[in-house]
Amino acid sequence: MDNTRKYALVTGASSGIGWHISEELARRGYSIVAVSNQPEQLRKLRESLEKAYAISVVTVDKDLAQEDSAMQLFRFCGDNELAIEVLVNDAGMFFFSEVTKADYNRIRSILVLHVLTPTLLCRLFGEQMAKKRCGYILNLSSMSAMMPYPGISLYGPTKAYMRHFTRAFRSEMMLDNVGVTCLIPGATDTSLY
Repeated sequence: MDNTRKYALVTGASSGIGWHISEELARRGYSIVAVSNQPEQLRKLRESLEKAYAISVVTVDKDLAQEDSAMQLFRFCGDNELAIEVLVNDAGMFFFSEVTKADYNRIRSILVLHVLTPTLLCRLFGEQMAKKRCGYILNLSSMSAMMPYPGISLYGPTKAYMRHFTRAFRSEMMLDNVGVTCLIPGATDTSLY
């Protein structure tokens, strides 16, 4: 792989906001490490971006709702000499359910995907960025982080965590010249719904 390129790692890159962020980063000259558990959509993203821009796209078919996925992804980038300059934590899931009626494994998955994995990715890649004294991290939250809503009482609070975590993390990383931002979109017509 060409390790002279600038790489941006985007989770949830295969659709919706993640797809569009990947496209904007490619337009700005970044090669993309696109991560998702939708291999066919990742293939389409790679073909689309490589055709339109002078960049390369490395696709990683990975379920980020697994507790060790952040470390596996970090090691993959290290093993392939992919120096990540931009990290975008966009992967997400959404479902309506009362907590007491929600499937146990779905609860575990949303907590890992929205809280554990992005936090660990910030820790792992953030350390590398801090050592280089450059880099940028974008974490996705949601307007549902602002007020609790019945029926999405798992989704909204995980996004509230990401909002608050990002604000605190931003202050820490500012000292190392690493930018950290939290995007808080409203309801967006994507395949998440």
